[in-house]
Amino acid sequence: MLKPMALVNLLATTLSFVSVSSATLFCPPTYADAVQSTAISNSRIESKAVEKEACAMGQHLVPLTKVGMYLDGYHSPKKDASLPAEKQQQIRTAHYCKQVNPDLFQCLLYDGNGADARVIGIEYVITDKLFKTLSVSEQKYWHPHTGEVDTGLLVMPGLAKDKEKEVLASLRSTHGKTWQVWPNLADKVPLGEPELMWSVDPEKIAPLTRQSALSRAVDPTF
Repeated sequence: MLKPMALVNLLATTLSFVSVSSATLFCPPTYADAVQSTAISNSRIESKAVEKEACAMGQHLVPLTKVGMYLDGYHSPKKDASLPAEKQQQIRTAHYCKQVNPDLFQCLLYDGNGADARVIGIEYVITDKLFKTLSVSEQKYWHPHTGEVDTGLLVMPGLAKDKEKEVLASLRSTHGKTWQVWPNLADKVPLGEPELMWSVDPEKIAPLTRQSALSRAVDPTF
């Protein structure tokens, strides 16, 4: 098992991502293509125009450039944990994470990994050492990652298999606190209260989730 600080060093040497300095603009690289596409609605073009204007005015979107880890996994509402697998809402989610300190990660959750993916939630990931310092009443909000790693539901697309195995081994003993702020993804906008999400029980992986995971191995885009 890797220690937290070892994980920091591991991520620094194995994850491949563009390094952007604080003095560099983080502007959407597909802006030109998006605006030129005749399939995009006027409102979408206006939105992209705003992004371009912000970049031209020198805005620095620094926090977004600090993402250093991408994980692809599945969550299910904690309230559904007692339901049969086929009745659970098991949602594939893209996690874009950065390490805050040796014991804490913070992740933005999206409903896909494409240019139009929507932010649907947040997840905080802590080490087992930190988890054990929490009160019993607080621990009930944190789910374990052991099952996600052991079943292969949690993966790191694009990373070499040996490095993926090494990083996931270090994440296996961590715990996550996940809130999905867009409870019903069929809604046009987020409605209602945030939903506390949980890891999928290894004994209750729905057939659709298994099929999704198999398809993901062939094509990771969604």
